Amino acid sequence: MKIKNIFSTRLKGLRNQHNLTILELASRIKVSIRLIKYYEDCKSKCLPTASRLVDLSLFFNCSVDYLLGLTDNIKTNN
Repeated sequence: MKIKNIFSTRLKGLRNQHNLTILELASRIKVSIRLIKYYEDCKSKCLPTASRLVDLSLFFNCSVDYLLGLTDNIKTNN
């Protein structure tokens, strides 16, 4: 599976686990609804910026490596 597909799946999964709508997530991390939909629908040809990945990992309390599918360990090593 490609990294962008893994990212899309994990982002949507985390959002659903936290019982958030796309609107709520977008509002909390201060991005557009369209951007969240873009990521979740896996239509982007590129991944989020490094700073956006960090924002998402901090919000969901998970590692960037987990978001990108480089590990299955959801928690950070902090």
